[in-house]
Amino acid sequence: MDRNNTLKSITISIMLVLSIVALCTGTVSAKPIEIRAMPGSITTGSDMILDGFNFSALQYSIKKPLPNATVEFLDLHFASNGTIKEDDAVYTTNTCKGPTMRFIWFMGCEYRSLDPDKANLLSKILICFDKYDAPEEGNTKKTLATGEIWELKEGYSLVASQVDLKGNKVYLNIYKNGEAVYDEVLQPGDYFVYNETIDDVEDITLFTCHVDSAFRGTDSNVVILSVVRQYSDNPKKIEIGDEYGDFEVKEITGTMIQLRNANTISFSRFERAELLGDWIKFRVSENGWWGYAYTEKECAAPEVKGSTGNPESSPVETVVADSTPATTPTSVADTDTGGDTSEDAPAAPPDDTSATENNPATETGTDAAHPESVPGFGVLSVIAGLFAVACIRRLK
Repeated sequence: MDRNNTLKSITISIMLVLSIVALCTGTVSAKPIEIRAMPGSITTGSDMILDGFNFSALQYSIKKPLPNATVEFLDLHFASNGTIKEDDAVYTTNTCKGPTMRFIWFMGCEYRSLDPDKANLLSKILICFDKYDAPEEGNTKKTLATGEIWELKEGYSLVASQVDLKGNKVYLNIYKNGEAVYDEVLQPGDYFVYNETIDDVEDITLFTCHVDSAFRGTDSNVVILSVVRQYSDNPKKIEIGDEYGDFEVKEITGTMIQLRNANTISFSRFERAELLGDWIKFRVSENGWWGYAYTEKECAAPEVKGSTGNPESSPVETVVADSTPATTPTSVADTDTGGDTSEDAPAAPPDDTSATENNPATETGTDAAHPESVPGFGVLSVIAGLFAVACIRRLK
């Protein structure tokens, strides 16, 4: 009996060590996570009303007073069991106004609404950080030395050309594909604002930042920027009749975009099906006509910690969901600072300053699915083997 108990203990110990080996070698794969709405009946005559309070794929703004805090809605009416007739599924999204700009969520992504008369000209938020959001270097502010080129998005770059002797004036220049497009002399506390005309809409802010402070040193001069915002100069335009899965754009106003299903939508029991393109899907239960809407997001696989092997040969592949920029807060409209004011551009900056394009990372020849070596596996395997041999010898 004691021998059997000892064998069981050895088996459990070996399994535990091998589990630790698997975790240390990073064999855990990334899998999509379902974000589910509240389930409900989908029988004849049932209505399912989804918003930001019962389905986190839809958004709400905490600055808006109740009961209109939700800015996105999805209303479903079932004419018969699991069946939605034409125009009975309605997706509505509304603009939410920040201190100086309007924003809108559309099909799972946040945009800035450019046209004050129609909510259909949507600019993607490329860079956004302030005291709540950290840029890539992990700070809430950007430190820029004079002459240094800060590569922005979509071919833009920012250069602090000069700081005066007292540090009271800063000369900022913005470039597009290496060509100067705007420059301005500012003082600490001022906002640098670059505007353009897009789709016949004037004074659209594409980049803005706050000049926090400036310093002159013996080796270099620096400017510290905060509240940085960059928006795409290639906006998405939504038009009546545009199709998204079974839905079609039916109405556009100055504050709202509405889509309705152009065809009958039918669900079967125990079935997963698309509802609003590949963004929102639907699942029906196996027993009875109940179901729920859901969306899928991929989570990144855990990083390999303490590995001494070649990182390029690691079997772990990090998968990031394609959404709003990583630096975009949950509700930019609640925190945005800056303005849609246009100013005349001062004299052009020095000609010897030019922007450079980011070079994309080159791919290595290593096949991640078939790594040449697995970091950390050899040492832990040897430890597990020695432990097992020692336990067996004790039995003898």
